[in-house]
Amino acid sequence: MPIVYRTGGLADTVEDGVTGFAFRTFSAEGLLEALDRALRCYETPAAWRAVQRAGMQRDFSWRAAARRYAGLYRSLAMRARA
Repeated sequence: MPIVYRTGGLADTVEDGVTGFAFRTFSAEGLLEALDRALRCYETPAAWRAVQRAGMQRDFSWRAAARRYAGLYRSLAMRARA
């Protein structure tokens, strides 16, 4: 499971405790806290499997990203018309 500093594209793709483990404080302590959460999750097989499955079920393809951007642009265009 990914353990990442929450920034840029990683903030968009790794949801803490759902699809991996993310930390907000860029420090050794922040990393250790994320590692601790990951290890506690690993000790509970059902929880660990749930995080694995959630990560594998996400669609991170360019096609999915393009759909989200198109939806965002449509909503912005509708607001501009109003």
